[in-house]
Amino acid sequence: MARWSGQAIPIVERGRPSSISPLFGVVSAVATGLVALAGFMLALVFAATLAVVMVMAAALFALAALAWRVRPRPATVQAHRAGHAWVAYDWEDRQR
Repeated sequence: MARWSGQAIPIVERGRPSSISPLFGVVSAVATGLVALAGFMLALVFAATLAVVMVMAAALFALAALAWRVRPRPATVQAHRAGHAWVAYDWEDRQR
């Protein structure tokens, strides 16, 4: 009847403390430390993953910039027709 009447049901009697009560404190402290360590390790793994992705993106950007720079550029040639042949002049060879 106490369950439905809103009265609190005591789980442990409030008399003298149990002999294993200090053990609960130690176990909860160890569990809290392990959870904190697991959270720290997960944060470290995700930070390292992000760092690796950033390094790979920078390498890809550097390769793209290098490919853009060393792409072949056509030389400019001006020519005119002289009879049955073409005469080329003003050959511009771009220096890189």
